[in-house]
Amino acid sequence: MQCAKCGSEKIMEGLSVSDRMSSTAVGNLSIELNEHLKSIGIFAAPPNIRVPLHANVCGNCGYVELLISDLEGLWEVYCRFREAEELAKNAEELAKRVAEDEEEFAKRIAEEGEEEFVKWVAKDPARSYLSRKEQLSLYRKSLSERLINE
Repeated sequence: MQCAKCGSEKIMEGLSVSDRMSSTAVGNLSIELNEHLKSIGIFAAPPNIRVPLHANVCGNCGYVELLISDLEGLWEVYCRFREAEELAKNAEELAKRVAEDEEEFAKRIAEEGEEEFVKWVAKDPARSYLSRKEQLSLYRKSLSERLINE
């Protein structure tokens, strides 16, 4: 191994990097991946990971190179964070589109009025046996299909 700065081979490898938190407490430094994602439905942040930080020090020029011990583990969790963020973003966009669709449906009902709805129910006698909520749900579905096809 050679120093990245001066090319010397006088390298002290794998030294601990510590922080003196108080006069009696010393803690090893680490890289910590603990981003806080919003939890949306089934989408939650992957578990946190803490990877110890080590140093290689050049005995010639004093250049310090910091390294982590578990690159694969850190990378895996980092990728899962990114995937969870993407899922959360997609869920937010979908919820926004559904809300916009609901607004469009409400506008359409207002435009066509209750009279259109009553005519729609009357077209199929089986619909009259459904609850008002079930009728509205089916009407919304048929109206959505019409909006898509227009």
